[in-house]
Amino acid sequence: MHIEMFIDKKKFCEMKNNKITIVTTFYNAGKYFDLCMNSVLSQKYDNFNWVVIDDASTDSNFDKIPNQKNIIKIKNKSRI
Repeated sequence: MHIEMFIDKKKFCEMKNNKITIVTTFYNAGKYFDLCMNSVLSQKYDNFNWVVIDDASTDSNFDKIPNQKNIIKIKNKSRI
């Protein structure tokens, strides 16, 4: 699925300097995590931090998250 947003070019240029934070939490998200990760990483707006929190999943999704300076990875040892 691809969603495209149309915004005013002038507003986008003004916004481009603003850093945003995306927070994603998951527990055994399966294929849905792949969709989420691909969506976040394919954004054209690149001034962001992504905080990813794994709530003690037993699947391997946490290992798929790339090591990048704008990605903060947190893995809980037990469910919250």
